[in-house]
Amino acid sequence: MKKKNLGSSVRGQQAGGSAKLMPDSQIDFSDIPESTEEELRRALREQRKLLTPLRLSFEDRALREHR
Repeated sequence: MKKKNLGSSVRGQQAGGSAKLMPDSQIDFSDIPESTEEELRRALREQRKLLTPLRLSFEDRALREHR
């Protein structure tokens, strides 16, 4: 199935037409509240849950290919 090009439509022009690239140093993050220690701990715990199966799968595949 061919992906629809939104660049020629009004919707596509609104979505990406006015977006300009800017360095991260110019982005204003002042309106975003800081994360609490609990939120950071929970995010790290969730990240570990997601990365562990990926790491094991990669190691398993690498061992099979090495044999």
